[in-house]
Amino acid sequence: MNRLSAIRTGSAIFACCITATAMFAQHDAGQHDGGRKDCCVSKNPASGTSTLSEPALMDLIAKASTAQDHERLAAHYAAQADQLEKEAAEHEAMAAKYQSNSSNAGLKMPAAKQAINHCESIARDLRAAAIDARQLAADHRDMAKACSACISK
Repeated sequence: MNRLSAIRTGSAIFACCITATAMFAQHDAGQHDGGRKDCCVSKNPASGTSTLSEPALMDLIAKASTAQDHERLAAHYAAQADQLEKEAAEHEAMAAKYQSNSSNAGLKMPAAKQAINHCESIARDLRAAAIDARQLAADHRDMAKACSACISK
């Protein structure tokens, strides 16, 4: 199991009634779900980018065959990396707050040290998962280029 599947971010589940490839074509035309473009994606308010719902992601992974499919997957993983980095920064800030809390002075309280270690460990794992997500985004951009190269020949 890779770090991305070990660390689940976000809790919203969105239902998707058609395949991801058809969904994005219909989204682009404003035809899917009465013109709503958010029925199968989740917007990341921090970056303004969209990630796919889990069912849409699984469907797109299983059926990706065009440059557009791979670009959409690359965008998903890039947005996921942004979210993971944001969460890592939050845990780093929590660790810093635990350390600066005067009631934990000298870390005489073992539980405070455990809390710091916990936050630092989570932050490290989230940063590592973000690196993995960025690599997946790069891999899908390479696949998109390969798909485009095959079409142009």
